[in-house]
Amino acid sequence: MAATIDEQEPAVAEQEPSVTGWRQWVTPTLGDIVFISVFSFAMMLGANLFHRDGDLGRHIRLGRSIIDDGVLPTVDIYSHTMAGGHMIPHEWLSQTAFASVERFFGFDGIGILTAVACALPWFILYRYMVRRGILVSIAVSLSLLGAAASVIHWATRPHIFTWLFVVIWVVLLEDVRRGERKQAWVLIPLMIVWANTHGAFIVGFLILGTYFVGSLLDSRAARGGIDRGASGHFGILLVGTFAASLINPDGVATIINGFAYTREDFLLQFTREYNSPDFHNPLFWPFLALILLTVLLSFRWTWTTALLTVTWTAFALHSFRNIPLYALVVVPIIASAATSWVEARATAPRSSGRFREFASVERQAIGGAVAVGVVLVASILLARSPGSDLEFRDTYFPIDALAAVADGQTPGEHVFNEFHWGGYLEYCCHPDIPVFIDGQTDYYGSALTEQYDATINGGTEWRAVFDEYSIDWVLIPPDVPLAQVLIEADDWVETYRDDVAVVFVEVP
Repeated sequence: MAATIDEQEPAVAEQEPSVTGWRQWVTPTLGDIVFISVFSFAMMLGANLFHRDGDLGRHIRLGRSIIDDGVLPTVDIYSHTMAGGHMIPHEWLSQTAFASVERFFGFDGIGILTAVACALPWFILYRYMVRRGILVSIAVSLSLLGAAASVIHWATRPHIFTWLFVVIWVVLLEDVRRGERKQAWVLIPLMIVWANTHGAFIVGFLILGTYFVGSLLDSRAARGGIDRGASGHFGILLVGTFAASLINPDGVATIINGFAYTREDFLLQFTREYNSPDFHNPLFWPFLALILLTVLLSFRWTWTTALLTVTWTAFALHSFRNIPLYALVVVPIIASAATSWVEARATAPRSSGRFREFASVERQAIGGAVAVGVVLVASILLARSPGSDLEFRDTYFPIDALAAVADGQTPGEHVFNEFHWGGYLEYCCHPDIPVFIDGQTDYYGSALTEQYDATINGGTEWRAVFDEYSIDWVLIPPDVPLAQVLIEADDWVETYRDDVAVVFVEVP
């Protein structure tokens, strides 16, 4: 098998072209192209970023509460089914960010924030791969392929910030593993931020744990030029980041909540993003391409690279929400293998030398001016566009139905609502309409979620559920089984219908 960059650094030309002074900052790099490409595609998706689920409304509502009241909301005041229950505010920083951006820049600002969060990790990873000596053409191609694989989970939710933390983890830990960086203590304070931004901060422990175990095995095998002191540093970081993660409003309960959710089989099946990828869907083909590249490329594995690849491939195959994380972790490994494969078969040294010279310029140039300019122009155009696509659309959310309800009186005190509309109801109608359920399945738990699922699918126990929670009106899509059940029920009457929503009210 051909040696890879994991074990052998590529040769560098004796005399490299130099980019210094102000040119470092304004010379556009292919990294700028990667950023602009991913950013622009995210912006093209427009309202689709808002419609992947209904959670954004809840995050904005909670963020507003934090900003206006100066207190983290730990008690549920948004539902009538679990009102007064304890909520773990494990995403309060991202909720504050969403609410602040929405308040000052509207939904256009949230769209731009989301697009930047989708593009920035791939810009960072591309620049890291070029610095590591990956061929520029391979770094660009795999960065864009990895970004394409991650599209399946693009949405305006706090998980988009986790991708930035993951790429920082990978870059710094890989530098320590190779002995190019003596320490990565900055991960400890960063973990404090991550643990208050998104519940997937436990991924940081998994990545660190893999580097710790892998470095122990690599050191023992004396392979890959691994720094033997790295394993001790990884062990200390693992303890330090765990301790740092406890600095959150609920301490260890936040960590327990994150791991406990992975044992809730019904919730994992109910939540679509936790399902396995469906390779009949073309959106999953970039992920499949990355797997095939891993299998086909000749690669001299180290324990660390093998553990990272196998574990994250398994995670992504189990739940497609892990595909963006898989891509960020595994793409540099695939790129190393691809670069070694190409260099082992290079037949044109002169051409290879030119690529090396270009790669040297790419490493030295800081660039960024082009990418920043595109973001600024896009922001100005969106802010001045009266017909912006970045908003809650009435083709997905029950905006017209709620407007019709508002023209009269609220049909009742306790609504049974479509799951994906819960966050939007909290955004638009709190405190007038307490919800039955929203996207916080970790809060509502398996029992209530199972009751919801059985009821909206027309289960025979729907009357028992309605009686238990004193349901006196219903807001659901017109094509769900419960809608037909209520049409046939003598004590329920339809008061509104359109293509998106139907409203039923109980007859006194």
